Amino acid sequence: MMNDSHNQSLEAHVALLESRVATISSCLDRYPLSEMGRRIGLLTQVMHGMAGTLRQLVAKHRDASMMGGTVHPRRRAASRP
Repeated sequence: MMNDSHNQSLEAHVALLESRVATISSCLDRYPLSEMGRRIGLLTQVMHGMAGTLRQLVAKHRDASMMGGTVHPRRRAASRP
């Protein structure tokens, strides 16, 4: 089913993001606390990148659900006047 493959793809993307978060966390731990500004700067850059990735995933999920003819209840409610 398309829905099953789509869900598996979404789960794979989420697993990849989780893996990246763990990697980033270990990299940030290499910097001493005296370089907290640098840690925060790196983390901010990463969060902006991850937010973009999540926006793409949501858009793909939305497109797939629209192709299937279903509309998420929240979107249906939001489209009402």
